[in-house]
Amino acid sequence: MLYRLVRPMRRKGSRHPYFNQRIPVDVRALAVGLKLALPIGAETVPLIISAKAETVKASLRTADPAEAKLRNAAVGAYVETTWRALRDGAPLPLTLTHRQVTARERTATYVSS
Repeated sequence: MLYRLVRPMRRKGSRHPYFNQRIPVDVRALAVGLKLALPIGAETVPLIISAKAETVKASLRTADPAEAKLRNAAVGAYVETTWRALRDGAPLPLTLTHRQVTARERTATYVSS
């Protein structure tokens, strides 16, 4: 069996490649409405999967081919981990608001002191 490797794709009219991977059919129904936080470089890019989405697409935000490959691999690993969690029925990471994060930091500071 041959496996197709995911690699950065070129966009017309841009020098920045993008990540492009199909959403597997077995998890597509579970993925609708899911908010992903794609790790692209030093930042995370939010992406919400719609009911019509067949692929996960995002700009890698770099023109350097070596950096694009590294970023593509990181996003690919994140997406594959998400699909595996959906298949296994494992709980997905929580999305916290700024207020919740601040409250957790304060609690951690008081407990460790």
